[in-house]
Amino acid sequence: MGGSDPRCSERVPVDSVVGLARPDEEGGKSITVGRCTNRSEFGIQVVVPQPIAVNSFIEFQVREPQVQGSGTVRYCKPAPGGYAVGILFGDHRASLRKPVDSSVRLATPDGDGILAIEAGWCTNESDSGIQVIVPEPITVNSFVEFKVHEPKIHGTGTVRYCRKTASGWAVGIHFSGGIKPKDPQG
Repeated sequence: MGGSDPRCSERVPVDSVVGLARPDEEGGKSITVGRCTNRSEFGIQVVVPQPIAVNSFIEFQVREPQVQGSGTVRYCKPAPGGYAVGILFGDHRASLRKPVDSSVRLATPDGDGILAIEAGWCTNESDSGIQVIVPEPITVNSFVEFKVHEPKIHGTGTVRYCRKTASGWAVGIHFSGGIKPKDPQG
């Protein structure tokens, strides 16, 4: 890498379809399909047919390797085939989210300190947390215990966000200590 490139992690070439979603004026999402051309520890570069405004929030899903996440557009410049767009990962995580499609059991303390058990669905994982869909909201900063059926991970964490979705409540859980729990049988 040249001396003018401020990044501190190496770019890895990628050649894969990527789907991008960003909020539109009607409160929905605008979907764009492009190609992911490289990734680094802190972001990805994609080529899309139309420009995307710098500092836009964007969600992405790369087909291969299967990764998804969100971030902020850092640059958009003309490139062969359209526009090269650099996306900085939203929480600067060192690992990308990987899709998961598995049941999960959660235990959260209620107002009396008794653990309430709730069933949900795990939609993605990273080295620092998981996202689950549950039927009822869970308070941000709550402590939770969880057990994902497949991949077999379990442990404790803290709720980072809770957002209403069409299928329930999307809840982000950050692993305690920031480390992915190990499965005792794995």
